[in-house]
Amino acid sequence: MKPAAYALHDYLRPPRMDKTGRVSRSLYFDIAFDPRENSGASIRVYDRGIMLPIDRHLLEQSACTHAHLTEMTIYHSDSYFAMWPVRVRSKDYIRIKDVFAAIYETFHRSIKSEDRITEDHRRHAEPHREKRRQYEYNGRQCLLRVDILRSHRVFAGIEQDGINYRLYLKSYADP
Repeated sequence: MKPAAYALHDYLRPPRMDKTGRVSRSLYFDIAFDPRENSGASIRVYDRGIMLPIDRHLLEQSACTHAHLTEMTIYHSDSYFAMWPVRVRSKDYIRIKDVFAAIYETFHRSIKSEDRITEDHRRHAEPHREKRRQYEYNGRQCLLRVDILRSHRVFAGIEQDGINYRLYLKSYADP
C-alpha cells in the first residue's frame, strides 16, 4: 500500500525557480541557532531581493497544507548523517516552528561515542565549532552534531520520502 502524500507548507519545501530561473522566495534558517529565540527573528525570508525576518504568524501555521500531521520523522539527505533522525510530534498538529525546533534540538546535541564520528571529521569540524561559539549566547563548549555538518547547516527544504521525510541542508557559503 502506498503511503499518504502530504503537501508540506511552502516554507518547508525546497525553494523553486520561477520562469526566469531565479528563486523568487526562500527561507534562511541556520540550524546552529535556536529558532525559538526572539520569536523566530533568526529565521529570515528572502523575497524578490529583500531579506526580512519571518512573520511570527507564519511559524504558527500547520506544517502540512491540507491535513494535520501529528508525527514526522525526518532523515538527513546524506546517509552518513541519517543516523540522527529528527522526530517531530504534537498532540494537535505540527506547526512550522515545531519542525524547525526539532531540527535544531536534534543537531544541537553533543557528539557521543556511539555516533562513531571519525577523528578526521572531528578535526575538520573544529573551526565550525569555534565560529558557532562566537555567535551563540552561552554557547556549549563541546563539539555538537551541527559542527560535524561544517558549513552545510542552512535549511534547504524537506521532501516526503515514503512514510518519512528527507532534510536538505546547504552551505552558508553558497549564494
